[in-house]
Amino acid sequence: MTKPIGIIADAEPGAQGFDTNAVVTSELARAFAADGYRFCVRYVSHREDEGAHDMTTSEAEGILAAGLALMLVQHVRRPGHWAPTAALGGKDGQLAAHYAAELGCPPGLSLWCDLEGAGTQTADIIAYANAWYEAVHGASFTPGLYVGTFALSGLQLYRQLAFTSYWKAGMKVADVETRGYQMLQHGPGPAKTIQYDRDTIMSDHLRGLPRWLVRAPSQS
Repeated sequence: MTKPIGIIADAEPGAQGFDTNAVVTSELARAFAADGYRFCVRYVSHREDEGAHDMTTSEAEGILAAGLALMLVQHVRRPGHWAPTAALGGKDGQLAAHYAAELGCPPGLSLWCDLEGAGTQTADIIAYANAWYEAVHGASFTPGLYVGTFALSGLQLYRQLAFTSYWKAGMKVADVETRGYQMLQHGPGPAKTIQYDRDTIMSDHLRGLPRWLVRAPSQS
C-alpha cells in the first residue's frame, strides 16, 4: 500500500480554489496560495496508462507543501466519441480509484466523475454514473459528480443517481433537486502560466461538503 501523502478533512465553505488540466509545479502552487487560493483540483486518467498532464505523487506533494488542499477529477472522453454503459462506468471508476490510491490519497477523498459528451440516452448515462459511483465508493473514496452538459434533469440527478456530492460547471446547467451543489465553477481565472477555472466550496442544501486532502501537521 502506498504511504499516505496527507490527511482527509471536510472542505471549508467559501474556500476559493481552481481546477486545471495542466501540471502545477511547486513554484506555481506557492503562487496560487499567495494569491489566496485554498485548493486545487487535478486530473487522473480513464486509461490503463497515464498521460503527461495527469497527476503524479511528486506534483501532489508539492501542491500540499504549498498549503493548498487537493481533490481529484477523472478525465472525460472526447465528446461524441464515447457511449456510456454500466460496464464502462465500473471500469472507469476502478481506474480512478486505482490512480488515487497509487498517488497516496487516503480513503475518503472526494473523487469527481465528469460525464460531459455522454450523449442523450438517459438510461445509459444513469447506468454509467451509478456503476462509476459503486466502484469509487467500494474503494472507500467519496464519489462526486461534475455536472456539465449532459441529458439529465435536476430531479434525475437527485433521485436516480447514487451520488450525494455535486460540482456545478461554469455554465447554465440543471440545479440538483433538493440537494444542490457543494462546489461551483466560475470559469477561467486571471492569466497565469497555465489555463485554469476558478471554483468555490459551498455547503449544499443538506449540509454536505466535499472532502479534500491536506498536508498532515507532522509533515509541515
